[in-house]
Amino acid sequence: MTIQTLLKRDYHHLTLTIKQEREARLPYYGPLIRGWLGDAFYRSDVLSRVIFKNPRIDVRPYFFYTEKEGDCVLTHLMLMGFSEHFVREMVEVLGKKAHGHLGGVNCVIDGISFRRGSFSDKKIKKRFKIEFLSPASLFNGDVPSPAPPLEMVLRALVRSVNRFTKYYVKSVYPLRVGEIPEGEIVEFEMRNYFWRHRNIRGEVIPLHGTWGWIEYEVECMTSELKNILRLSDFFQVGRWTSYGFGKLEVI
Repeated sequence: MTIQTLLKRDYHHLTLTIKQEREARLPYYGPLIRGWLGDAFYRSDVLSRVIFKNPRIDVRPYFFYTEKEGDCVLTHLMLMGFSEHFVREMVEVLGKKAHGHLGGVNCVIDGISFRRGSFSDKKIKKRFKIEFLSPASLFNGDVPSPAPPLEMVLRALVRSVNRFTKYYVKSVYPLRVGEIPEGEIVEFEMRNYFWRHRNIRGEVIPLHGTWGWIEYEVECMTSELKNILRLSDFFQVGRWTSYGFGKLEVI
């Protein structure tokens, strides 16, 4: 399927505003929010079957990431295709989970918003910046990349598209693109993220990535390159996207 077909699709953007009693001072809330969402969704028979009880599918039917805004944590859930059928159930179960805690701090859901989104068509010059809004875990073989080259980011976007659409937007699967261009890293400012996450079985999962920004320059900004970059409006990249990793923004 062509990339233009996918970019014509709309998606849904659900935002939760979670207000904390006091700031927990965590570097990134994604791993905690993952568990918080999982606990809420597991209480719904419909959502638990879709998200947790299908052994043939290991891809969540949504992407999510978090950002800090004052004493609130904004949680953004992105849904497309099959997963859009469950927006009502998600809102209902999250509304019932009005009180909880994050990082040992009491919190409440202060607001929920929902809107329809579409892939942006902003102009991208041959010198552009990618901001990593959440930690990204991209590897060259077994070695994590502290400042991912452009080719690695682009290939990760295409892989993410095909992993997700294979199950949830089958009408646009598989996505095929031409030759992935190389780009030069002009400047960057990245910092490391490391978190030992303990799951409900007591297992410790070491999560690590980098976030910040990287400025790239390409010889020519082609229409296909621009279209691949536009995919970052919805899709997240790298390992541990189910923990809120890998959210990018082209600026």
